[in-house]
Amino acid sequence: RAMRSVTEHGVCAYAGAPLVVDGRPVGTLCVMDLRPRAWTADELETLVELGRSVTAEVELRAANRRLAEQAATLATRGAELEAANARMH
Repeated sequence: RAMRSVTEHGVCAYAGAPLVVDGRPVGTLCVMDLRPRAWTADELETLVELGRSVTAEVELRAANRRLAEQAATLATRGAELEAANARMH
């Protein structure tokens, strides 16, 4: 199926690797050429590997964000517990 964003810019060769995070498609890592070409198996495998690297980076950043949020929640709760403890003494 032709993609307007590709065909309108004179792209003659396109290959893409899906980016799937937590089982959900979030985008595509793609390569294009203005000249017709056949992508080699090595080029396509490299594209897939790069897509996996991008996906891993997105997942790591999301995990880091979740951990930072959890650390902030724990710090807040710890401060609340310390304040409650101080009031009891």
